[in-house]
Amino acid sequence: MIWVVLVLLLLFSSVLLGVFGLLHVFAWARLYHPHRRIEQTPAEAGLNFEEVTLVTADDCRLNAWWLPNPEACVTVLMCHGNTGNMGDCLPRIADLHAMGAHVLLFDYRGYGKSRGLPTERGLCRDAAAAYEWLRTTQYDNAEQPPIILFGHSLGGAVAVKTAVDKPVAGLILESTFTSIREIALVLYPFIPPRAVRFINQRFDSLSRIASVQAPILIAAASEDTLVPEAMGRRLFEHAREPKQFCELSGDHITSGWRLTPAFGEAVTEMIQAVSRETVKVSSCSPAS
Repeated sequence: MIWVVLVLLLLFSSVLLGVFGLLHVFAWARLYHPHRRIEQTPAEAGLNFEEVTLVTADDCRLNAWWLPNPEACVTVLMCHGNTGNMGDCLPRIADLHAMGAHVLLFDYRGYGKSRGLPTERGLCRDAAAAYEWLRTTQYDNAEQPPIILFGHSLGGAVAVKTAVDKPVAGLILESTFTSIREIALVLYPFIPPRAVRFINQRFDSLSRIASVQAPILIAAASEDTLVPEAMGRRLFEHAREPKQFCELSGDHITSGWRLTPAFGEAVTEMIQAVSRETVKVSSCSPAS
């Protein structure tokens, strides 16, 4: 009899492990949608740029674009969303450049020309490598470089983690979720609530954002059916002052400052505010 019980327990454990394994694979496949082919570069927008290679702490080589602005003091380090690659971000980086900032945009591991496979730890290492490239090559190893992190969707979660780990001058989040576990329950209501505890990709911005010690601008769209606006508002509630919330028009894909000029004005004001502070302590000319 005891052998029957042991066999049943073994079968149950195997099934349980299989279910958890499938849950991890499902979560990974739904979270990351990298595209290898880059359809357009900043040259298509008439922008001068340099293609650079970043090397992460775990020796993964990443592809990045550096867009210097001769009138800028501040750099916006952009973390894009979970789909496509940095070639899809051309309108955003062109606008950020026009707002008076240098821009550094990079592809996560597994996206575009970057090597490796995406994971939560990997993406956070990727952003840290981009930050350190800026700090060491553009800001002479400054302890407090004038870097603003900008994260869209999944990139917002990467930006939050980076802002907790690194000193930044500002943090901008657009259409960012609270955590993978919470967004999983919204997008896939058939998943038992207890099961999401076993998803190993967490991106728990809600528990981290209170540790960010920099001005924060959060934007979310009321018509967003992918990342509910309520998640953006919860992140805002948990963030420290100074902070600002901007309600966007449009959905997850179409929202932004082109539909909501007030958001663009808030981004520009953050860039200009950091520029003014930078001018006080350096010979940098303010962005116009």
